[in-house]
Parts: sequence; C-alpha cells; structure tokens
Amino acid sequence: GSFLKANGGFLVLNAAEALQEPGAWKALMHAVRSGQAEITEGGLEGLATLKGTKYYVPGKVKVVLLGSPMIKMLLEKHDDAFAGNFNATAEFESNLPITEDTVASYVEFIKHAVLGSAGQILDLTRDAIASSLAYCARLVDSHQKLSSQFGALFGLLREATFWAKEAGRAEVTAADIAASLAARQEREEGYRKHVINNYLSDLLHVATSGSEVGQINGLAVMGSFGVPARITVTASAGAPGMVSVDRDAGSTGKSFVKALGVVEGFLRHNFAQKKPISAHIRISFEQNYGGIDGDSATSTEIYAILSRLSGVSIQQNFAVTGSADQFGNVQVIGGVNHKIEGFFALCQARGLTGDQGIVIPAGNVGDLQLDAEVVQAVQAGKFHIYAVSHVSQGLEILTGVAYKEILRKAEARLDALRSGR
Repeated sequence: GSFLKANGGFLVLNAAEALQEPGAWKALMHAVRSGQAEITEGGLEGLATLKGTKYYVPGKVKVVLLGSPMIKMLLEKHDDAFAGNFNATAEFESNLPITEDTVASYVEFIKHAVLGSAGQILDLTRDAIASSLAYCARLVDSHQKLSSQFGALFGLLREATFWAKEAGRAEVTAADIAASLAARQEREEGYRKHVINNYLSDLLHVATSGSEVGQINGLAVMGSFGVPARITVTASAGAPGMVSVDRDAGSTGKSFVKALGVVEGFLRHNFAQKKPISAHIRISFEQNYGGIDGDSATSTEIYAILSRLSGVSIQQNFAVTGSADQFGNVQVIGGVNHKIEGFFALCQARGLTGDQGIVIPAGNVGDLQLDAEVVQAVQAGKFHIYAVSHVSQGLEILTGVAYKEILRKAEARLDALRSGR
C-alpha cells in the first residue's frame, strides 16, 4: 500500500523496520525489481495460507532506505536484489565541525523544535542554548565538533522543559539543562558509586599517592564512566620475552595482543640493536576479572616496564592513558573524557591533594569536553591534565627523572640479567 501511495514520487523506509516486518522485505524487493506492487487478499493470513489471490499493480516509485552502514553491508552480502538495485549511497555525518554556520543551523533546529512541539519544549534562553550545544559536543567527546544526533538533543530539551515548568519558569535556562543532565547521571550513578566504594574500601586496590617501581595506574571505560586499573610489571632472568598474565588466562582480545607486540618492538628498538634482550618480563592488569581489549594502555605498559627495569619509581598520584607505536610516539585513544573524570572522581572521593592528575595523548586535546567540576579543579590547580606526544615526556612527568637516565639504568639492568648478575 505504501508503495502505491508513493506512486510518482519517493518512498522512504527504515531498513531495519522493513526487515523486521513479516513479508515486507520480500514484497519491497519484488516491487523494486518489477515496478509492480504485489497485493495479496487476506494480508498476512493470505500469505501464510497461500490461499489469498494476488494482484499486481504497476507503480513508478523511487525507494530510499535509511539504515546503518552495518545493515547496508549485510544486505549487499546476502541479498542480490538489494545489491543490484540500490547503487546510490549517501552517508550522513555523525558530527559537524563547530563553525558559525553549524551553530546557526543548530539554533534553527532548536527554534523549529520549540515551535513544532505543541508545548513539549519551551523557548530557550541564550545560556540554555549554549549548554545544549555543549551537550552536543560532549556526545562526540570534542570541543571542536557537534553531534548530529538531533533526536538526543530533542530528548534533552523536552526533559529540560519539565524542570523549567517544575520551577515555574516560562523559558528553559542553563540551570534546567544542568538539572536534566544531573538527573540522568543520578539514574546511572548506582553502579559508579558501587565501584568508587570498592576503591575506597580497598577491595579494588588503586593508589592515588606515594610512588612504586613497576606499578602504574591505567584507565579503562566501563559503561559510561572511566575506571582506574592497577598495572604491575616484574622482570627477571629466565626465558627471554614478554608475557601477559591476562593473555595467558585467555582474557585478552586481538587489539590488546597486538599492543603487546608494539611494546616488545619498542624495547627491541631501544635495547636490542647490538645484543638480544634476555629479560623475562611479566605484565599483569591486577584484579581484572573480565576481558581486556584495545591498545589504549600501550604507553602505560611501556612506562611500567621502564620503571621496573631502571628501578625508578612512578608517582601513584597519576593515571595514564595512551596508545603508542614502536618508536614511543603516543597516539590517540577513545573515551578520554570518561577516563579523566573517572580518575578525578576517585581522587576527589579520597581528597584532592593538588598534585594528582592524568597523562593523556596530545592528539586527544581537541576531544576534551569535561564535566564542569573537573574544569574548575584544573583551573584551581587542584587537579592536572598533561598532554604528551612521546613516552619520554610522559615518563619524566611520572618519575621526575630524565628520560635518558632512565634508559641508561634500564640498559644496565638488562645487561645484569643477561650476565646473570
């Protein structure tokens, strides 16, 4: 019926919904191939019993399917009719650079949302519009881009309208946007509070003060918030090579295993040009009871290994995230805002000391869109964020010792292990 209603024009369908509706996809593909809509008397019952009389009605329709790249890929692979008839593709950007034109378009969207919502969304003050745009930037972890998830923005505006009405206001203000976001966080806060309490009671051991050799605070994202993880390294005489305790336990993914190879490549590049590395190095993500994957701890592992080999301690008031290549160049990672906020939350719960902070890749600076509480702490000098482009910079921040000196001591330790001293 929809195909015939669109005769002479366009039929726009959600691909996932068409696939889920019994009989719809087959009928659609037949109509696209033949230019005729197939109508069966009795509808689905007629199709199921094969007793319904079929009629074919011609129609000239251009069909547009909306869906994710994954759905498109699966259809191209498994449905020849789709691959042969849907050749033109238009991909929508998931985010847009922040420019005057982009901001003007978002303001226009908000205007239409207010006018067309039949009172579901109140008019917004200037500070509320600014807060809404900040929310869109947060959705893509950036202060240089805005998310094009307009449905998410509409939902926020509708929720903020509720808080504005509760306060007896005729307009949505920045306070109402903040109240909406705070309410969302409160709804999701239960598990986060549970994890923080586990750190505070030392059920999960992560230090935020003092210094240790061969121990460092890594960072991961669990759900919608970041969690610190203690990583330890030992080095001894024995079978040469690097061993991951977690990989031996079968709890690591392919990207993590590749990252271990990168770490080994870094060590060989720096210490095995003229003589082999004979140390037996073991890395463990302590108290890890689930799976590990990704390469965002590559630089973190390098820091911990160099600390163990050199005997130079790492300050535990820092946490670290960052991928790296075999030459020690630090590379970007995902979830940087969640990771910073996760370590900040633990430090804040224990009491900010003014020397706590996090080391991130310089390439992630453009992704920073942090919670106001973190921003205020950084501005007040109570928490610090260091951006580095090479492990030499990060290691000097973490240890207070010159990188060349750490390499010299690490090489001396490797020589000692090689000779059995």
